[in-house]
Amino acid sequence: MRLRPAFVILTVLVVVVMAVLAASTVVLRADARVAGFAGAQDREQSRLLAWSGLRAALAELTAQRDTILQGIEPELTASGVVYEDDAGRRGVVRLVEARAGGRAEPLAGRLDLNHATAEMLGALPGITPALAQRIVATRDAAPFQSVVELLDVEGVDDELLYGPGVEGDAGAGLVDHLAVHAFEPEVQSGVASESQRGRRRGVVGLEWSDELRNRLTRRYDEELAGALELVLTADPRPETRGAVVGLLAGAGLGPRTWGAVLDLLALTEDLYAPARVDLLTAPEAVLAAVPGLDAESASAIVSARERLGDEDRVNVAWPVEQGVVEASAFEQAVDWLTTRSLQYRVVVEAGVLDPVGADEPAAVARDQLLGLADDGDALAGRVLLEGVIDVGSVEPRIAYVRDVTWLEVVRSTGGADGEDAPAFDAAAEAEEAPEAPVDAGRPGDEMPEEPEPDDAAAGPGDETGDPSGGERAPRDPRVGRWRAVGGA
Repeated sequence: MRLRPAFVILTVLVVVVMAVLAASTVVLRADARVAGFAGAQDREQSRLLAWSGLRAALAELTAQRDTILQGIEPELTASGVVYEDDAGRRGVVRLVEARAGGRAEPLAGRLDLNHATAEMLGALPGITPALAQRIVATRDAAPFQSVVELLDVEGVDDELLYGPGVEGDAGAGLVDHLAVHAFEPEVQSGVASESQRGRRRGVVGLEWSDELRNRLTRRYDEELAGALELVLTADPRPETRGAVVGLLAGAGLGPRTWGAVLDLLALTEDLYAPARVDLLTAPEAVLAAVPGLDAESASAIVSARERLGDEDRVNVAWPVEQGVVEASAFEQAVDWLTTRSLQYRVVVEAGVLDPVGADEPAAVARDQLLGLADDGDALAGRVLLEGVIDVGSVEPRIAYVRDVTWLEVVRSTGGADGEDAPAFDAAAEAEEAPEAPVDAGRPGDEMPEEPEPDDAAAGPGDETGDPSGGERAPRDPRVGRWRAVGGA
């Protein structure tokens, strides 16, 4: 049977169309793979750029450690261009401004999630007494490694953790009130002597002697030497900072002396104490949760700290000296208070700035969705890394890194908290951060030997400055990816 010409032509056309579709599919798949590889390459490059930004922030904070110990907020470079190629594409790194302002958030301005009492947690907005008890029970089983882990506790949802909306209001979420990586290094702020700033504190267990009294009198004055003698010879010796204040106040000594003694002495030989609340940066809600303080005194502290001089800022007893907190209330609160933060949270934004198409409507819309800077510059392969930088030790560390690139987008669409985003393994991207030595500060606890001309830092402990004489390795309780040698 002979086929009709029209049928033959139709059959040929169908075959040709199918062949073209098959070829097009192959080409589209190839283009998609190429685009996917290019996008993955851009994101990988951006991750390395962001990691470089974290390392740059680490270096800047380390360089400012001495001023940070004085309670002065650090200054970080806002942005930088890492490279520019022949096509005009630039690798850009930016520090994202925090919701409460500033590019480095002091974690000591928050409550320590792993050590605050249930009563303190329950005083924060949004936490009921029952929820506070569940949080304490959860951390007793295993310490929190991140505030985000609160989402595993019954009663904590996305809105309570982050605050309402994508951006939220400053101070509206638990992430603005709580931290886990803040620890107080037992080093001096320089209240009694600026030359001793950053050096290890002496311990209450030091043996008192006439020779030590003479050295202290020569270094300081009779009043401070007498105050130290009172503490070091007390029987029993005080076990809390509040007990030290009570002892000194009972002897008629004033708040300036209290601050000097507390800056010179530690209650244990450990390198770090649990995090204390920074009087200079904590919001009212956090201060009001500290035992002995309330909403009224917290408000008074926030108002008074704006007018403090440099000498007052480092003295933890300044709220009493300024007349905004009663001595009896301060005695209850002082175990939870400090005047500095040595750990900071930063968020680094990185990507490639392509001059072609930066002002196109699609690029602008993408910027608005992702919360890019107001300058409208669209970054290809944009990555956001959240990091915690710890300069509590003379050797700094990046304690925590999390990829939060899609957190805002996921939250704006009603999704999960963003923890399902691909994790960023910093160790796989760059060399390990240097391990910190056992000393939290420069050697030489401040129960001073008479300084020699070439060694003004000598102390009564062993040659490494260990006030225990080497009988017990000081403990480092910090949490985070990298910890100091000998950490518990």
